[in-house]
Amino acid sequence: MILFRLNIVVLILLNFSNLRLKASDTINISIGNFNIDSSLKLVIVNQDVNLINEQYHDLVRFIRLDSCYRFENNITGINLGMAFNISSPAGHIYKLYFTKLPIIHINTNHTIIDEDIVFAGFTLNETDDTKASLIGIEYRGGFSQTVPKKSFLLKFYSDTVNAIKSDVQLLGMRSDNEWNLQAIYNEPLRYNSKSAFELWGKINKLHYQDLEPDAVNGISFKYVELLLNGHYQGIYALTERIDRKQLKLIKYDNAIRGELYKGISWGASTYTACPHYNNDTNYWSGFEFEYPKDLVYWENLYGFVDFVINEPDTIFFSSYKNKFDIDNAVDYFIFLNLVRATDNTGKNIFVAKYDYNTPYFYVPWDLDGTFGIIWDGTKENITNDILLNGFYKRLIHDCSDDGFTERIKNRWKELRLTILSGNEIKEIINSNFEYLSTNGVYEREGIAWPGYIMSATQLQYTYDWLEMRLKFLDDKFSDPCLSFSTSIDKSENQYITLEIYPNPAHDVVIITSKIAFGETELIIYNSMGAKVYEKKYSGHIVEIDVSDFSAGIYLVTINNWGKRKVSKMIIQ
Repeated sequence: MILFRLNIVVLILLNFSNLRLKASDTINISIGNFNIDSSLKLVIVNQDVNLINEQYHDLVRFIRLDSCYRFENNITGINLGMAFNISSPAGHIYKLYFTKLPIIHINTNHTIIDEDIVFAGFTLNETDDTKASLIGIEYRGGFSQTVPKKSFLLKFYSDTVNAIKSDVQLLGMRSDNEWNLQAIYNEPLRYNSKSAFELWGKINKLHYQDLEPDAVNGISFKYVELLLNGHYQGIYALTERIDRKQLKLIKYDNAIRGELYKGISWGASTYTACPHYNNDTNYWSGFEFEYPKDLVYWENLYGFVDFVINEPDTIFFSSYKNKFDIDNAVDYFIFLNLVRATDNTGKNIFVAKYDYNTPYFYVPWDLDGTFGIIWDGTKENITNDILLNGFYKRLIHDCSDDGFTERIKNRWKELRLTILSGNEIKEIINSNFEYLSTNGVYEREGIAWPGYIMSATQLQYTYDWLEMRLKFLDDKFSDPCLSFSTSIDKSENQYITLEIYPNPAHDVVIITSKIAFGETELIIYNSMGAKVYEKKYSGHIVEIDVSDFSAGIYLVTINNWGKRKVSKMIIQ
């Protein structure tokens, strides 16, 4: 009898305890799931909102973070992306947001610079998982280094003293020791790059995919939010890198087999020049040598560029399919023109080869200037042009049966019925926009970077631009052999180009540019974004004495009547 009564008392106490837990007016946030920027008076929580609402479904007055904060207005539920005003014990008002986005913390005692890593601590927190590591960090990118919000290269280490690299798997992507953290600052709604990469992934498969099922002709791209030394930096994109591992290129074994080159400016990369190469440098006429890492050998790529530029038509048209994967060339031409990636005809593109006896193929990179936006983030509402490089200028004249133009026509027709239907493309874009909008990212981007203003009309601009672009390409690709010739001159004259030679340099550089007309403004920035040289000139060529420049990476910018080009210059 006494035992029975004790059991009843215990049950009553347990029920009372559960009742008190459910009726609690204080939300408790786990350590690691809250992120506080004291300077911006901003709090970001990425604890599961659904679980919080299940547990605290009554009136809530407080939230416990590093201490107990009071809601300015009593609440009955938490919504993603909504701003809540809370007051600290000291009486300071903070804006509180709940987000699904993973949060990255990077802390370092060093000044971050370009092309030379400094060590830092790294923590990535998802709702139910935390990863911590030692990293090296440096700035990356060209134009992106001239804007306030920087992009970064991250290198992971298990031991910074002995520089022992460590592969880590992040957010379901591949396991690697190098990652990019993209600022996407020049994308008005931060969806251009991600949407374009998703689209490319649906369009193209590697010609050796059956041999290498894990190979990816592109990258995965995950949104995160970043705090750097406790200061909120807004939304970033954590991305994989294009390298031998991503493409599963055959390894070097005493002979060049798999090859990888990155287009960083114009010249041989656009098949408009084929100067002599030098195997003592990683750079040649717009290309940077990426793989093999331990042997610079330009002869193979030089031979292909020379073939494209100089072989007579009879030889070129009879043998180009043996040298370059025709399906990839078709897919990239369609993709390049669909998203109108004006900065990706030679720059921001990789040329790769799986093995010594296989053809070259294209891999896109840096797709921020797409969908009616150009590289600096401004609108360029042009939908009626065709983008080309020197290689494509030759290919569009292959009007033979099963030739390049016939394949363009058939592939476009096939894709328009599936992946490239207007609704399919809009769904990709809208999905990324809704994810960011629902999580309140645009509001926080404006808090972190006061110059950023989210335009409510930008999404509709993208849709309208896409509709007109598809209509134009439907016409051009219906009979490409006939229609391309009427588009080339018109599209070429809309752009300016920038070439730097020699690059790297140590005393004098010659800068050549194809410009619209009139006076051109030339500005050179160092790796910290400081202006170190400025000049105005007329014509297409200017010579600059750089003998007094310190060794390092510089950004060369030319401006001509609202058109701008940026390229990286290396001083040795």
